[in-house]
Amino acid sequence: MTWLHVALLAAATGFLAGLAASLAATRPLARRLSRAAGLLELALRLEARYREAARLARSLSRRPRRRYIVFEVIPAEAADAGSLESAIRETLKGLTGVVGLAESGVKLIEYQPGSGRGILRVRAGYKYAALAALGLVRRINGRRVLIAPLATTGSIKRARRLVTS
Repeated sequence: MTWLHVALLAAATGFLAGLAASLAATRPLARRLSRAAGLLELALRLEARYREAARLARSLSRRPRRRYIVFEVIPAEAADAGSLESAIRETLKGLTGVVGLAESGVKLIEYQPGSGRGILRVRAGYKYAALAALGLVRRINGRRVLIAPLATTGSIKRARRLVTS
């Protein structure tokens, strides 16, 4: 940048500052205050939007909370793990649709055919839909069954303790 550019920039800046000062002196005070209040309101609205967006971004980046449902199949010998999980998935799909089934993240974590007890993992928001699906399963491998939920926990360690007790 040459000295000529600097001089022109300084002159333009001085001219604009003088123009702004003269306009501010001739403007009524109420108009200036109204404009300042409008700008302040806009800034506050933008800040509120930013805070909301930041809160949503934090909630989306968090790992989803899960619930573990301990259940019992009656009679115990009626089902194996694969057919049990597919029956639960089909029933949940009928209740919530394909999107609900995908969002629920339902998975059979553990199943003991001897005792008929098992653990079903599901996202926290779909706990009640999964409980309803367990209650609606009527047949597995052509045999009539009843699936009774025993407990719901937030940790797999506690769920495993309940299955073995």
